[in-house]
Amino acid sequence: NGGNVDRIYAGGYGSDARVRSTHLTILAGNVSAAHGAGYSGDVRGDVNIEISGGTISSSLHGGGQSGDIYGNINVEISGGKIANVWGVGTYTSATGNTNIEISGGEITGTVYAGPHLGSLDGTASVTVSDGKVGTIYAGGYKDD
Repeated sequence: NGGNVDRIYAGGYGSDARVRSTHLTILAGNVSAAHGAGYSGDVRGDVNIEISGGTISSSLHGGGQSGDIYGNINVEISGGKIANVWGVGTYTSATGNTNIEISGGEITGTVYAGPHLGSLDGTASVTVSDGKVGTIYAGGYKDD
């Protein structure tokens, strides 16, 4: 039946906490925020996220918090309820592509295929085949 978690980081903590790749799966439970990478740590390969259930009350980030991604970011959402989805993380740079596929579930807020206050060198892509989505931006968000 899941559990309650404040924040999930699929990568490491700190600028020297590098990993080759990450894979995050959420099946059930309640999470405030989930990140496909770490807190300041880089990912030197692909980030893969699968969400098939549960509730993410704040945001799902393909990347991390301040670390860089040297690969692609793949997000598959087939169920669950999520407030907002970001293809890349906050203050994160990504060199590959972001691919967000939504085949079920509900995103009550906004889907941004690009970064939140960061950068993306590749292509940002969102595909919706089922489910319910509030608003979709194929790019990112940067407040001036």
